[in-house]
Amino acid sequence: MTEKIYLHLYHGRKDPLEDLEDWGSEGPVFGPYENVQITYGAHIKMHTPDGFDDLTWHDDLVYYDGVYYGDVSICTSPDQSAIPYEEEKSNPPKKEQCHDDNPKL
Repeated sequence: MTEKIYLHLYHGRKDPLEDLEDWGSEGPVFGPYENVQITYGAHIKMHTPDGFDDLTWHDDLVYYDGVYYGDVSICTSPDQSAIPYEEEKSNPPKKEQCHDDNPKL
């Protein structure tokens, strides 16, 4: 029997530039998964029997549902209930681009 694994996000903050004085917010637990693959420290692929769920690092944080997380834990016995992964919640908001109508030469 293969043990199922879970992925837990924590040390969260709403603003990725926030300098936390403490551990930040607890995040969600996803799973169960058959395995978790991390590629080049930039992509987390969580394998299910039917495919996979995935998260990516944005700079040095993982984004999910309005929060940027600094830590990821992979475990077999989570201390909180797992929630369903929703792909649309893993996309951070687009950064606004500044447009200078009067560029200085």
